[in-house]
Amino acid sequence: MKKLIYGQNIMWVDLGIKVPACVTTNGKLKFIGNGRQNKAIRRKFKVERKQLGKLKKLKAIKKTNNKENRIMQDKDNKYSKEIIKFAK
Repeated sequence: MKKLIYGQNIMWVDLGIKVPACVTTNGKLKFIGNGRQNKAIRRKFKVERKQLGKLKKLKAIKKTNNKENRIMQDKDNKYSKEIIKFAK
């Protein structure tokens, strides 16, 4: 009986704050994303929510929360696509 081994390559993914993802395989290293941009987006929406909170605009706060979540989820999806592209 012949033993079949698929894919001898190993890939490591390190998730972080400053760099959202760092991928390495076969000595190749790739940094994916920019943590500063993520922090800037979160900071922008935090200031906006603070201003809306002072005005007691609760519905608007929920809208900004949803918008921030959609933006961050989109960025995460782009990072994962880039990781998969690097793996191929």
